[in-house]
Amino acid sequence: MTTPFLDTNIILRHLLNDDPIKSPACFSLIQAIEQEKASAWTSHLVIAEIVFVLSNRKTYNLSREEIRDRLLPLINL
Repeated sequence: MTTPFLDTNIILRHLLNDDPIKSPACFSLIQAIEQEKASAWTSHLVIAEIVFVLSNRKTYNLSREEIRDRLLPLINL
């Protein structure tokens, strides 16, 4: 069996909870990973893209600290 890959959109939907259809599914997946009922992997490029999107002034314009606080719990899984 292949381990699923978490792409940028899945992680962003989980972090931002901004899509009424996709966000709950992404949250459920991340929750299953936290509870060790599922596993997945991602890449450093996905993390870099998430930081770029969240810090971009035209989109979310979050500070470095806010981005760190949102990402660290996921990275530590």
